[in-house]
Amino acid sequence: MNDKYAWVLCKPGTLTFPRGRSGKGVKGPRSLLAMTLRILGNNINRVSESEDLSDLPKKVLVALAKELLPRSISFHAWKLLIKPLAQACHPDDPETKSIVPQDVWHYLEKLYPPPACDLSVYTFPLTSPSLDFVAKLSILAPSRFPTHQVLSLSGMPNLRILHIDDTQGEAAPVVTDRLVRGWNEASPRPFPILESLLLESDSDQLSVQAAEYASKFAALRDLGICSPSIPQTSRKGAEVYRRWGWHAEGERPIISPSSIEAHVILCDPSRRANRPQRNTLQLHRTRGQGADNNNNNDNNNNSTKRKPEDQNDRKSDKPPRPSKKPRQTQNMRALLLEFGTPGV
Repeated sequence: MNDKYAWVLCKPGTLTFPRGRSGKGVKGPRSLLAMTLRILGNNINRVSESEDLSDLPKKVLVALAKELLPRSISFHAWKLLIKPLAQACHPDDPETKSIVPQDVWHYLEKLYPPPACDLSVYTFPLTSPSLDFVAKLSILAPSRFPTHQVLSLSGMPNLRILHIDDTQGEAAPVVTDRLVRGWNEASPRPFPILESLLLESDSDQLSVQAAEYASKFAALRDLGICSPSIPQTSRKGAEVYRRWGWHAEGERPIISPSSIEAHVILCDPSRRANRPQRNTLQLHRTRGQGADNNNNNDNNNNSTKRKPEDQNDRKSDKPPRPSKKPRQTQNMRALLLEFGTPGV
């Protein structure tokens, strides 16, 4: 493995294998399975990704997962284990939930990137073209990376949730309207499975125009924009959002649960504590709903409208309209909890 991707092999803490046999009257050497797990666990980072563990029996994979999880394992070890384990034990199977710890299906890594590191150092191991797992990426130090590297995120086939917090203030802003527009131009099918996007910036170069560009992402259902240039939500603004396929009010759509997920947080230890006042805009839409679909629906509705005289004639035949429930506005706190609270 290339040395520049060495972060996937590191994890704080120690790994000891296996838990020793204990109990009164137990004598003799450990079992062959226990000794095999100890050797495999001590050398798990030496196993390449091409040499997968799919040939191991289901019993051995489950035993390995139970031995690895109580310790801190590397991302490389988690990827080696998760693919054959998911093939042998389906995560949604009730039997699997009883024999396999549920923590094995989720991985969390928090990293402090050095200035000389490219963003591809972190995204390349996190990419899974075969969708063995979905990725959840939080970049809390975007000024450390050039804009062209951030543009490459649109090509990640398994990126499901993205959070970029560009509230540094000392460097040139990275999260702007041009960045969201560039994501559309950088890839023929940008963000194929991205469902939730949260953008934060101290610069006024991030505006509501980003919502129009983000409407081109086919799977995107939840969009959050935090910027000083975001105006207060108004009826006129809500009409513009609907034209782009978004709704500014109402309950937030439920993001489809993911069985296997890896979450990586890129942090900057020298973040500012003082932040300017920023307004928050949260938009959402249902799956498969976009600006083109809304325009087509409007055209169809216009073509089937009745004439005024017909409406007057049949006004008395219409039943009374039921009372509408008051709309609920969704706070941004739920979205921040989904991504994790950004550091200061």
